[in-house]
Amino acid sequence: MSGGGGAAPSGGRFAVHRLSPERAGDFLTLFDRAFPDNPDWSGCYCRFYHCPESPWDSTPAAAARHRQDAAQAIAAGLQAGFLAYPADDAGRGSEGVSRGGGARPAAGAVGWLNAGPRAGFSNPRGYDAQGGGADAWAKCFVVAPAWRGQGVAGALLESALAALRSDGVRSIEAFPQAVAPAVAERFAAGSYKGPLSLYERLGFRREAELPHGRLRVRLDLQRARARALVAGAASSGRGRGRGRGAGASGGCGGSPQTPRGCGPSRSPRR
Repeated sequence: MSGGGGAAPSGGRFAVHRLSPERAGDFLTLFDRAFPDNPDWSGCYCRFYHCPESPWDSTPAAAARHRQDAAQAIAAGLQAGFLAYPADDAGRGSEGVSRGGGARPAAGAVGWLNAGPRAGFSNPRGYDAQGGGADAWAKCFVVAPAWRGQGVAGALLESALAALRSDGVRSIEAFPQAVAPAVAERFAAGSYKGPLSLYERLGFRREAELPHGRLRVRLDLQRARARALVAGAASSGRGRGRGRGAGASGGCGGSPQTPRGCGPSRSPRR
């Protein structure tokens, strides 16, 4: 199967890990196979914002050069980002972010998100002038063809936001298309910076219109964390109040398990 191999995931659950030297092979293998439907990008290896090359060449002619450059950057710890694996495929791995190492699911990486501190993008290609001064950028998604439309991008972005927040990053920007391509076969290429709907679902707000039909969207990570903590405390308080009422009347039908609608609610997995 093209794009990283493996069977389709059951339940749409993924393990997300930070890129590390130990995972360089997974990154390179994903890019080796990720573009059968878009060969003109098959030589990228996500070096566009990290090397001085101009004019840029992402075609197969540049693949060996960019692959080697990516391998060297990863080995030196200069490439930040996140890899997604099908957690169910090998029966191991958990949602969330690992800092590297550990057992890897047999299917290999099926998705990539180039996200990290803004200073790590050594050649921002004009986005430094278009940005709003956030600490970090989410730049590029790559999802293996066989795994598209199954929640890989959402798992990557959610986990990346949590990891960057825990690192103390205050804010993050991204640059999606304002209007997603209408033609299905162009959607993956047109949405490589992530779909606007995903960013907005995770709390990003629109800040500016940019050239070429793009938007600048931003999320204040620490403010979002504070809101989540306040909301969680309020929800917990309401849940305790319901629990005391239920206990006085014998609970919810006397069931030993809390049925739907009783006790603190759990947020649905996105």
